[in-house]
Amino acid sequence: YKHHPADVTNGEGVTILWNFTIHTDRTIDAKRPDIVIKDFNNRTCQLIDMTCPMDCNVSKKESNKLGKYRDLQTEVTNMWHLETTIIPVVIGALGMIKKGTETHVNKIPGNISIPELQKITLMGTAHILRKALSI
Repeated sequence: YKHHPADVTNGEGVTILWNFTIHTDRTIDAKRPDIVIKDFNNRTCQLIDMTCPMDCNVSKKESNKLGKYRDLQTEVTNMWHLETTIIPVVIGALGMIKKGTETHVNKIPGNISIPELQKITLMGTAHILRKALSI
């Protein structure tokens, strides 16, 4: 099963950008988060970036994600006049999450559950292992 979402999806006052480069006036190194949700009704913008590191690197990756998109957050707030938040979704390859991950995930609209995200991550890890080990 492969799903390829559209780069730009528009709804009622909401625009979702998937793997889309945000063009800014200033030079910013990190300007391509995984998902950007612009909600014009609530005047908010969410920069969502996901990663699946080794379990021992979960805390490090989460702080890297928050620091990496700080300049983009400021620039997007000034350009689009929306309250912008960075939402790192970091789940270890074996399902480990950092304390406080629930608060980040709960900011994302929709019915997203941590156990479901962990299951998806574990299934991806198992798929990679099967391919690598030729089982």
